[in-house]
Amino acid sequence: MPTELKAELYRTLLLLTTDPILLKTIESWCAGASEAELVEGLRNWNEAKSLELQEWLPTLSGADMEAVKKKLAEYRASARSPVS
Repeated sequence: MPTELKAELYRTLLLLTTDPILLKTIESWCAGASEAELVEGLRNWNEAKSLELQEWLPTLSGADMEAVKKKLAEYRASARSPVS
């Protein structure tokens, strides 16, 4: 992937106030980590985040609970039919 694209992706994540662990994963890729290392890091982060959201569900109610449920359902659906 072109360096310019990596840099823009990284800056986009900075502006979105991305999770620091996710940001470090992207940062290492921008610095030269392989795509396989990036995929592994992203997969680990995604799984950890989905587990974290599931743990939070009992503490939520109303619109917050529904938003998290929707996000988790979208995550599970995307895992069954990957984006191409």
